[in-house]
Amino acid sequence: MTRLTLADTLVIPDAQDAVAVPVLYNASSYDRQRANTEVTALASAARTATVNSADLTNYNARGVLVTLNVSAVTATPALTLSIEAKMGAVYEALLTATTAVTATGIHSYLVYPGVGAASGDVVQVAGFPLPRTWRVTVTHGDTDSATYTVSASLIL
Repeated sequence: MTRLTLADTLVIPDAQDAVAVPVLYNASSYDRQRANTEVTALASAARTATVNSADLTNYNARGVLVTLNVSAVTATPALTLSIEAKMGAVYEALLTATTAVTATGIHSYLVYPGVGAASGDVVQVAGFPLPRTWRVTVTHGDTDSATYTVSASLIL
């Protein structure tokens, strides 16, 4: 019997090998099943232009709660957050903020199938499932500086 380690992607070489952790097949290999997880899409930095996060992988979550935490601004930047699905080499917006952020504060956005209306600190929602590959884009409407972090909670 082959022993498997807890890596992000598991390759099971023989159908008779036993797996001690829950795994899900992704059409080419097996991924560890995960619970709700946290990721940093964009680390804290002062920015003056539009920025895209790296492609992020959703292993088995249904949706995501994305938080834009603006800690400092110069003048009145106009920041618009988008959560985008990647299909092939094309990105499609699942959610684009309808109100630009112009001041410091925490602004959260939820993409989850069947979600209800926005409430509390969640300023906008979209009722879509989160695909395997996705990213966050923060569009700057001008060149005023803003320091912010974008974090995400993948939700089962």
